[in-house]
Amino acid sequence: MEIPLNRIDYSLVGPTSRHTMKIIPNPEGKGQQKIALGSHDGVVQIFNIKKGNLVHTFKSLPGRKINGLELGGVRDQIQDKIFVASNNEIKGYNKKGKLFLAFETTLTEPIQHMSISGSDLMVATFHSFQHYADCAEKLNATFADKITDIINLPAPNNQPVRTVIACEDRTLRMVTDKKQTVIAEISGRPSTMQLENGDGGLNGIEVLYGAQDGSIGLVSFGFQPLVRWVMESTNGGVNCMTHFDMTGDGQKELIVGRDDGLIEVYAFDEMQELPVKRASYSCSESIVSIQAGFVSSAEYPEIIAVTYTGWFFGLTTESKESIDLRQGDGPTNMSVEMQERLQQLRMEIDDIEQKVMREREKYKQTTQSKPDALSIVPNIEINDKFTLIQNEAVYLLSIEVQTPIDNVLIQSNTPLLILDVERNSAVVSHSASDPESGNHLLVTYRCQVNTTRLEVKVQTTEGRAGELRAYVTVSMQPKCCRLIKYPIKPLSLHQRSHDLALDRPYNSLRLTGEFSLAEVHSWIGLCVPEVPEKVPLTPEGVLSYKNASLNTVLHCVYMKGKAEFKADSMSTIAVLKDILTKEATAKNIELDISCEIHPESTAHMLRLLHPLLATQRQIANDAALLVPLHELKQQGVNLPEQYQLILERELQLTENMKRQPDQLQRLKSMICDLFMDIGKFRSGNARAKVPQLLELLDSYKDIQTLEEFFEQ
Repeated sequence: MEIPLNRIDYSLVGPTSRHTMKIIPNPEGKGQQKIALGSHDGVVQIFNIKKGNLVHTFKSLPGRKINGLELGGVRDQIQDKIFVASNNEIKGYNKKGKLFLAFETTLTEPIQHMSISGSDLMVATFHSFQHYADCAEKLNATFADKITDIINLPAPNNQPVRTVIACEDRTLRMVTDKKQTVIAEISGRPSTMQLENGDGGLNGIEVLYGAQDGSIGLVSFGFQPLVRWVMESTNGGVNCMTHFDMTGDGQKELIVGRDDGLIEVYAFDEMQELPVKRASYSCSESIVSIQAGFVSSAEYPEIIAVTYTGWFFGLTTESKESIDLRQGDGPTNMSVEMQERLQQLRMEIDDIEQKVMREREKYKQTTQSKPDALSIVPNIEINDKFTLIQNEAVYLLSIEVQTPIDNVLIQSNTPLLILDVERNSAVVSHSASDPESGNHLLVTYRCQVNTTRLEVKVQTTEGRAGELRAYVTVSMQPKCCRLIKYPIKPLSLHQRSHDLALDRPYNSLRLTGEFSLAEVHSWIGLCVPEVPEKVPLTPEGVLSYKNASLNTVLHCVYMKGKAEFKADSMSTIAVLKDILTKEATAKNIELDISCEIHPESTAHMLRLLHPLLATQRQIANDAALLVPLHELKQQGVNLPEQYQLILERELQLTENMKRQPDQLQRLKSMICDLFMDIGKFRSGNARAKVPQLLELLDSYKDIQTLEEFFEQ
């Protein structure tokens, strides 16, 4: 059954970080609840909502940026104490705003994540984790991969606290008693976690995770970690999750806030393994915090959300008519005193706008009239992500600014294909570029009024490295632009994986020389994405990758003076060899290089490419027949069944061609690159035979002919 949701806008609270808003539970368990919220300007607010307005219990003075806000208290009692993390300091407030704790940790970097269980405090930066018991340090740990979230499992009967740490290497790690006890391997890069049903399930060991690719999964931390289920999604990455009983049936629903502004409500059905969507709402800004409770009404449950730019709004199950009646909306319901007050506020706003316009014009004349005058460039904070979408093998570039975007210019020094996203309302302009001067792409997005978020899909080609640049201009005075750079790695379509796939025919590349572990680690970072920023904490580094387009596999094992790479694709080995040799030569390091080609690797690669090539050829052929078939149908020709099926699939064919244009040509280029890379290692003149290979691919029918051509 669909859950009805009606939006209520409350306030603009300013830019906020993830997990900085909580609903405070009531001691009696019913009635309207208060809200605690922290923002980038360092202000901590505690308020409730009456007739659609914020009524503050407490509001602190501005300070340093707040990166986290959590609720705590004595174990097994109401968690109504408010803890905020700012820089490397933790502050505690009661629900009336009285400060009872000001604790400075020993971390040298700002705290990014926080979790509290009784007197146990867990904090984490990007790579460091610390556990404090009664403000005394009990445990510290460092991770090579970036930490994305932490959460505590329930600890009944004063048992040791178990903390689950999510890392970008696609793992969830449970830490307790100074030992890393359990590592759960998952398919996506985790971005947030939530206890199952809010309490960890029946045994208190189940954790829900949301990933950057939009998927949601459930992991059970028993003696051996078990991934119970994974729900894939084509929507944005998951930023926040919570549980609440929205329907009053005694079963809590899962509420999800996504990076693309989508809020979803899922219900759990015992007859189905995966949760079922019961409601959704989409806004134009990313959701950074989400909670649910009885906020504006003591009778109707409500979802409360905060966006990145600071919009604070609710989605209530109460009807629109009931909301208007309760809040007394409309001039007919206002008293004379209230109408006069409203008119006075409007006049004050008009007066302020006139003052701003005069000061802006004065500033403009001053900076233009004096040759030595300097303009003050404002700081433009941008929330941006460049994420690989696995099922489409393209990158999603999302740019979100606190103020409206005027235009975004995208430029690249390597061949790329820009694909538009349906959610965008911007006007796209493609400009001519000069590849000889290193400019392969120039695209401008002119945004509509009050657009604060833009999404673009970028299609890369492996083997070609470079840099993508985004010039973001916002609608403010004086006009200024922010430049953001995104490196395009030579093996850009590879992503971290835990699938060893030992049964494949692997080619190997071995390097030996006078290089350190840090040097070879940095060289690998130039070749593939998702390489940890920090050097491995062990004497040996191990990384595994899978290609999002072809599902080929790459294994890297490296240490001081020695490195070995195994891949079932010769193109991957060829790219690694070129980059690593170039970097070693630049540092005058002599390398001893040896390559070993598996005799079955070529046939294996062609078998991987065959179904993709056959499918894309069929799609291209069917799409080319659409126009002639429509003309024949208009002339009254009775079409055979096979052609009628093509017309019935017209929408699907059009969407496939729009989602992945020139995909057939890309596959042909991959096959040609594979052919030439194999020729390099076999010392053959492969480039001269490429025209023959292209002719064979144009008339491609079966894989046997292609295998025979490669064997020659």
